[in-house]
Amino acid sequence: MNNEIKEIHLGDNWFLASLTEKGLVYAGYGPETLVKIAACEGHFGDWAAYYSTPTTPFNDVVAFGNKLPEEVARELFPNWAKRGLRWRL
Repeated sequence: MNNEIKEIHLGDNWFLASLTEKGLVYAGYGPETLVKIAACEGHFGDWAAYYSTPTTPFNDVVAFGNKLPEEVARELFPNWAKRGLRWRL
C-alpha cells in the first residue's frame, strides 16, 4: 500500500476550517493549527484520505484518522485524484 502524509493549517481548507465551529472536533482551535492529513491506497485499486483530530490515538492519521469527504480529498490530494483509483466508500 502507498500513503502520503502531510500537514496543513485548518484555515487552508474550507472543510477543515469548518471543524473549528462550536461543537465540532476542533472547536476552540484557530486557523493556524496544523493537522495531519493522509491519502492512502487500498488493496483493491481504491483510495481514501483522512485527517487527524486532537483525540487521534498516537496522532496516527493513517490508522486512526477521520475520513475526509471525497470532494475535499480530491482538492487536497489532486495527484491522487488523477491516478485512476476509485474512491473507497
